[in-house]
Amino acid sequence: MGSAYRIVDEPLDIEISPRKDKFSHSEQLVCSADAKPESKYNWTNMDIGNVINGHILIVPPADGIYRFKCTADNGVGNVATSSISFTAEGSGSNQGKNTYFSACA
Repeated sequence: MGSAYRIVDEPLDIEISPRKDKFSHSEQLVCSADAKPESKYNWTNMDIGNVINGHILIVPPADGIYRFKCTADNGVGNVATSSISFTAEGSGSNQGKNTYFSACA
């Protein structure tokens, strides 16, 4: 009798795209990684520690410099992380800079 094998891989080659220094408000950043089974993602605002689930980050509405880390975890081996720093501009406001933080599943 043959044995059934399940191929599993920890998250590798994590990527945040697009990679640029400036974003307009409401633009989206996408985090992805090669993994089997598929990874679950979360974004961490590295300045205030907020964590939210999802692989898509919506750029905050307040002008300022932001630092985010994306984590990919599929429960196999090590988690993968990637970070990005960027300037958000276009609203002319700093109101809510450290409170707003949104992602999509």
